[in-house]
Amino acid sequence: KSPVGGKKSSFILDISELRNASGKSLAFHFEGSPSLLDRDVFSSPIALDGNVTCVGGEFWAEVEAATEADLECSRCAADFTMPLRVAFEEEVFPGEGDGVGPNAVDLEPLVRDNLVLSIPMQPVCREDCRGLCPRCGKPSGSCGCAPETDDCRWQVFLES
Repeated sequence: KSPVGGKKSSFILDISELRNASGKSLAFHFEGSPSLLDRDVFSSPIALDGNVTCVGGEFWAEVEAATEADLECSRCAADFTMPLRVAFEEEVFPGEGDGVGPNAVDLEPLVRDNLVLSIPMQPVCREDCRGLCPRCGKPSGSCGCAPETDDCRWQVFLES
């Protein structure tokens, strides 16, 4: 298969031995370059482990994928690397995709979609990230600005 950019998928699995063998499974392990997934966010090799099972003429893949993503914190805008690990089960269809033979499945689209969906919409570098200082714009806590204590709206709560 030749995905976007002419890169060949490393996640093509030959399932010819599963044809007409209901109940039989085929285990696999792949490692591939993050560039194969056509996303700039993945920064380390992608490791896949799992198996494909023939169930009544249908093929089901159980996959665990792991990699790392380079992200920007949604609170403080710092760059950080987040480990990603996903597990999913989906039906796969032999011969689907350009250049994939009738006895092979390409797991690359499934892996890409599931890894992209596992990235948080608002990633944070640390759970206790305090974001940016509203006064100077530097990371909060490292700027040296004094915290605001003169807000009279909170006075009623501070007295009780």
